[in-house]
Parts: sequence; structure tokens; C-alpha cells
Amino acid sequence: MAESWPVDEVQTFLLLVAEERTLDGVTGTEKVFQEVAQLLAAHGYHQTYKQCRDKLKKLKSDYRTIKDHNGRSGANRRTWKWFDQIDASTPQMVIAASPPARPPTPATSSTSRTPERVVPGMKYD
Repeated sequence: MAESWPVDEVQTFLLLVAEERTLDGVTGTEKVFQEVAQLLAAHGYHQTYKQCRDKLKKLKSDYRTIKDHNGRSGANRRTWKWFDQIDASTPQMVIAASPPARPPTPATSSTSRTPERVVPGMKYD
């Protein structure tokens, strides 16, 4: 089981990640997370780049879950101690967990005609 990060370490991590532009979709490379780990070490916190990558992945997953839930439900809204900080750091964040919404199905109009049935051998005017 992974060890829990102290609150002040997560706070620093999120600030560094936001500065490194890893919250808005520029994530995934080992180099980016090595830099974040080095910056974190300069603040006295020691995590590997893999731990940083996994932590960000988990934070983004939790954020998406809560954001999606609150977007679907007006009642029973969920909160989370990191939600506001992640949300404020990522105004244009490409973090949607769900695929893009499907376009609405065109409604059939009451003026549309149902095709007539063609009966062989019958005359039509």
C-alpha cells in the first residue's frame, strides 16, 4: 500500500505541478515528472518521479470523479480538500474523464411523412 503524502507536501506538489503546466494536459513524460520530483526535493520532500506521476494521476482521477458527480447532481454535492486548488489551477484543463457528449438525436417533426407502403399491382395517382 502506498504511503499517504502529508497535506503540506501535497500542497507544495500541486503548486509545482501547476507551475510546470502538468495539470493542463502536458503530462505523461518521465522528464516532466523527474523535474517535478527535483523541485519537490528542493522543498524538502523526497518522492520519485513515479510516485509524483502516480500521485498526480490519483489526484486528477479524484477531481474528475467529484466534478462529474457534481455536474450530474444538484443535491448531495461532494467536496474534497484539493478540489478548489486543482479547479482554480486548471481553468482550461483538459481533464474530462468522460468522452465528449454525443450530439442530440434529431427530433422527428410532426410534419414529417411516413413513407407509404407500396403494394404490387396497385395503381397510384
